[in-house]
Amino acid sequence: MNQRARFLSCARLGAALLLAGSAHADVLTVDDDGPADFSVVADAVDAALPGDVIVVELGNYPGEELLIDKALTILGRNGGPRPTLAFGIVMQADVPFAMARIRASHFEAADKTSRIRLHGCSFTWVEFDHCDQVMLTRGEVKYGLDAVSISNGSVVSLAGVDVLGGEFSDLGYYGVYVAAGTSGLVPHVVLAGCDVEGGTAGGGFFDGDGGDAINAATAGAGTSVRGSSFHTIQGGIGHGGINGASIVGNVAYSGVTASPEPFGLAPQDPPEPYLINASALLGESAEVELFGPAGQPALLLGSVAPVQPFSVSGWDGGRVWVNPAALVLIAPVTLNGQDEAAITSYAIPDDETLIGLAVDLQAIAVMPSSRRHLTNPGQFLVRP
Repeated sequence: MNQRARFLSCARLGAALLLAGSAHADVLTVDDDGPADFSVVADAVDAALPGDVIVVELGNYPGEELLIDKALTILGRNGGPRPTLAFGIVMQADVPFAMARIRASHFEAADKTSRIRLHGCSFTWVEFDHCDQVMLTRGEVKYGLDAVSISNGSVVSLAGVDVLGGEFSDLGYYGVYVAAGTSGLVPHVVLAGCDVEGGTAGGGFFDGDGGDAINAATAGAGTSVRGSSFHTIQGGIGHGGINGASIVGNVAYSGVTASPEPFGLAPQDPPEPYLINASALLGESAEVELFGPAGQPALLLGSVAPVQPFSVSGWDGGRVWVNPAALVLIAPVTLNGQDEAAITSYAIPDDETLIGLAVDLQAIAVMPSSRRHLTNPGQFLVRP
């Protein structure tokens, strides 16, 4: 990357972050065994005002299902194990919500148009039903029945997430299940740089069948899977029965290792470019890894302003997840290949007013034969 362009991008991003964080939200702290504003997560949620940030310290937190009825950000501190919530989180109101580095039982949302951002979190299962803009980055979803369930036209992106379907009696369940649902609307789903495995058959009385890694039960295409050769999409093991498939249904895939090879599906060539992002900490550098055809150029874009993901005529690969009217980052990158990251980093100012700020990321890559391609989205959730 041109170092001068990189320096200018860093300066522009830093200034934009400080401007975006100038409307300072209150930061509430929760600690189960130490001095803090609260010792119970639900109490902090009840006391918070819309737009506030809740920082949960390391610990184990019992409680009932947590209902989110106001715009909030919930963060675990960086480093070490995640705080563990022994309950699930349900979006009750149609409000923006962001969460980073939290372990919880499950997460579910239905009929939501507002953006939902989850980074570095751990769940047993997640479910999105008719949700317009959901992004999961890093983290894991493991051991639920269908670990990730997406339906009724939801628009969802997963990047760098480990997914494993659950087992029940004689069956292994899906890692990712995509369905049109009662609405008949085909979800728009992107999985980038994810490892996905179907559930292994359980220990019932009969020989069990393994679960599929990804099953898109939709009449039309809408699910895209992209990654590198070290990302595995693998069917679950059927002990004495039938192993699950890696990919089933209306799915476009490229770059990943699919085992067994999908029946009736061929990978896209050249593979689709994608991005993965790392942590965003006050006073440190945030990294973005871009993958795609070696030697091809890309532009990395960022925005702190809310945007409804929308498709753009003439651009392949998905939808725009950054606000074209409020771009805060434009950096040129030369791609190194599908299996080798082109890495660029950006300084996060050491300013506590930025805690909880969400920055959406995306890139436009030029593919061979000069096709413009939108990568999957990524995100920063600034943490202390």
